[in-house]
Amino acid sequence: MGESPRRELAMGSTTIDEKLGSMSSSKQREQLERMKRYVKACHVCGGKRIEPKGFRPQSLSQSNATYQALADMGIVYDAGFIAGLLYYPGHESDAWPYLIEPYNIYAVPISSYNFSGEPAILSDRYAKERRGLNSSQWYELLIGKFDESSDNDEPIVVVFDNLISGVDTGYFEAFERFIDYASARNATFVTTMELVNISAERPLAEIIHSPSNKSIISSDAHKNCTICETLESISIEDVKDKQRASNASSIKPTAMPKAVMIE
Repeated sequence: MGESPRRELAMGSTTIDEKLGSMSSSKQREQLERMKRYVKACHVCGGKRIEPKGFRPQSLSQSNATYQALADMGIVYDAGFIAGLLYYPGHESDAWPYLIEPYNIYAVPISSYNFSGEPAILSDRYAKERRGLNSSQWYELLIGKFDESSDNDEPIVVVFDNLISGVDTGYFEAFERFIDYASARNATFVTTMELVNISAERPLAEIIHSPSNKSIISSDAHKNCTICETLESISIEDVKDKQRASNASSIKPTAMPKAVMIE
């Protein structure tokens, strides 16, 4: 998979219950460096070598120490954010990737959408396990967000999980229908790294700069975040996922967001 120019391998986590944000700076750095070694080891001998540039934390748990460690390791982006729901201070409404200062790494917000009167994360796992949406409702959520993003000239960033869309026939069909819907409307599908590059090249007049002073996130900030609590409750710790994963490799690339650009 890593040999393909249309696929991007990035860092995720070393365990399914990993909570980086609650760890010490040294422990976080140790874990992140281990993740990077795992991804770099995923290559065919003599072929393309993988140098991961992206990261998405398990349960979106992270802290300022995480950002500093990522920056020191040469990681370009962190996809541990949700547009309008979980964001770096000063970027409440940003749907495009934005620079986290002073760490010089990009935050990539996963899309959110007001569905049936409640904000919904564009994640098939969230849709199925937290919201209990059937595949038809999930499809409605996807195209609803696509149309909204198209009207606002914004990207839509979606997480498709191999243990959801890759296993549930209805969700897989919704995924295929969404790809057809977006393709018929001249969408361009890009990797997360490509989306970051597009965002970085946007005209300055389109970008609202955040203050350059360093923002500090309290170490217990996630304790009061309902979105974080939601994500923790739908972690891949449930029994069915463990059974499905038992026959797979113990080290897997993380399920990274898929970005859809509307032309």
